[in-house]
Amino acid sequence: MFSYKSSLAIFLAKILSMAAIFIFGAFVARFYGVEKFASFVFIQSLMFFLSFIYHMGIDQLIYRELSLHRSPENVNYLNLVFKYKLISFLAYVSIIWLILFILDETHYESIFLSLMFYHFSKGVIIFRQSLETKALGIIILATDVLSSIFAILICWFLYTYQVANFLWYFWPVYVLLSTYFQYIYINHEKVNYIYEKRFFDLKPIFKEASPLLFAVLLSAIFMQSDVIMLKYFGSHLDVGTYGVAMSLIQPFLIIPTILMTVLFSKLTYFYMREKQTFWIMMKSITNIMFFLALATVTGFYLLSELVVHTFFGKEFDASVEVLRLLSINFLFTFPAAVYSRYLILERETRHELRKTLLAAMLNIILNYLLIPQYGVKGAVVSSLVAYFISDFAYYLLFYRDIRLIRILVNSMNIFLVYFSLNSLRSALSNK
Repeated sequence: MFSYKSSLAIFLAKILSMAAIFIFGAFVARFYGVEKFASFVFIQSLMFFLSFIYHMGIDQLIYRELSLHRSPENVNYLNLVFKYKLISFLAYVSIIWLILFILDETHYESIFLSLMFYHFSKGVIIFRQSLETKALGIIILATDVLSSIFAILICWFLYTYQVANFLWYFWPVYVLLSTYFQYIYINHEKVNYIYEKRFFDLKPIFKEASPLLFAVLLSAIFMQSDVIMLKYFGSHLDVGTYGVAMSLIQPFLIIPTILMTVLFSKLTYFYMREKQTFWIMMKSITNIMFFLALATVTGFYLLSELVVHTFFGKEFDASVEVLRLLSINFLFTFPAAVYSRYLILERETRHELRKTLLAAMLNIILNYLLIPQYGVKGAVVSSLVAYFISDFAYYLLFYRDIRLIRILVNSMNIFLVYFSLNSLRSALSNK
């Protein structure tokens, strides 16, 4: 059910999606300039802020269950969860539109509609998870590549014929095609299955997901409150400057999540059957994550000015220093992606809620104190403190799992990187 090639294909598919997000943001910034880009960033932050409404905290739990219970009935289970998520997504869209109407931001409806489709793709991630647990990464990669090509061609066609707001058609086309192809593939699989009456129960999953649901909300607070508070305590220039830096940072913040999504099925398998191999894999992944983060931070310090000027233009020059400082977050967030999955496997999701609550409270307080006086730099300091508390200090001071603390400390050993890469490759190749 697992394969090294499938894991690599899934990773490439997610990198493709990350690149699409970055390129889309860069086009928006260049095409519309600082002021309208600031509005785009604000609406985007507001939508991420309330994304818990459709997320429901269950995505990673679904992934765990699909890995543990690889049976034909999973198709029925996916369809049931999809119905729940579709209803919650419709509620999410209505609430966002109402807030924009109250804030008198509805004149940017084209931005809202396009971003809505991006969030729709996040909402139906269950299809991708089903394909991932069956080592069908090639299918995911193929559907994503095909969908992105069609979306780019259609945007180019609209631009050629001078259609207003042509950029906003990218996400709707990409999301609808990708989701449609994956849904068709899963339903095609279903035809060949012989059903049994029982499949893993939905109610305990929703119950277990409740701490994660609030953790997602709190995570959105400390990740998006910076932009929302800059909007009201700062200026359009502050929002645009910070928005450019975050548009470059956020795709890289997704990298550890991408890697762990690819590896989670295998990690779950060893957790249930081979605990010794599981801990070796945990050590290897954490070690690789830390030095991958260190390399990324170094790259940002050396190339920030070149990247900002190349993709966004010199009018966003103030974003260079903000980008360099924000990149320090990678040292905390990359390894923490491993620890968060460990909490899920240990069924300790309440700790995910607690650490995120602590970080969110600190971030809001610091933003309130620092942004009015220091502007963008205040938002940067708040962000660094929040990530440090949530993704590093919490595991040392509050969770206190001695095995995890040892892994956390040893992850900084550069001499283990080569052995970690070999161990990880061996574990992924083991069937």
